[in-house]
Amino acid sequence: MKSSYPELPIKVQLICYHQSSEGLHVLLLKRVPEDGGFWQTLTETLEFEESLAECIPRALSEEIGITHKNDYHVHSEIHRFSWIKKDSSVVELVYPVEIFHQDIQISQEHSEYQWKPLDQAIDIIGKSNTKDCLKRFQDFIDQSL
Repeated sequence: MKSSYPELPIKVQLICYHQSSEGLHVLLLKRVPEDGGFWQTLTETLEFEESLAECIPRALSEEIGITHKNDYHVHSEIHRFSWIKKDSSVVELVYPVEIFHQDIQISQEHSEYQWKPLDQAIDIIGKSNTKDCLKRFQDFIDQSL
């Protein structure tokens, strides 16, 4: 649901991943052609008067249809960075999110999705900021396992 308030300059990037006997796979979402048609991780803008604790479950629900808290685990923030969008600065906060199953329903903002091994996900992603986030996620995984 879109807010009538101006967009806040704070975004969350959720690196959704799934572990199975086949290894660790990262979720990639492809934007619809009219929004660029590029592959990305799940990103969402923090809404007016919304906390991060509210934004992350909303993003999971709206973007990939994950609605139950027992279907995922959000880890602590692993990175943050800023970038310029239309002459203003945007801060992006990056969180790994373990998804306990691979059954998702993507929003109309995306045309397709795929679960990829991390090294392949890094190769597929075009944006350098997102590539860097995935490399930091690799460091997080290496330290966690």
